[in-house]
Amino acid sequence: MNVRVGYSWEENRVGIDQLARGRSNSAGDITLDTSSDTSTLLDNAIQVGDVAILVPLTANAASEMPFVYSTPATVKGSITLTHSNTALADLTFRYRITE
Repeated sequence: MNVRVGYSWEENRVGIDQLARGRSNSAGDITLDTSSDTSTLLDNAIQVGDVAILVPLTANAASEMPFVYSTPATVKGSITLTHSNTALADLTFRYRITE
């Protein structure tokens, strides 16, 4: 959701309404890299200091959840997720970017 100068009042009103309902452009899905202990989450909404809140979307992702953590972003646009080194290919999570 972007509110911009030059957009119509109606376009901005719809964007503000969606934001108030909890919708934003700071969410998505990520599948962790296999045979690695880190994965990089790339999202244009990420600012320095942001972290990712993760929700598992598969049973294997749920079992891996205690071993996955997000370090605060050190650069704009990416967050490093640290996790177990596993060959499982279905470790898929929904994420939300937050401060």
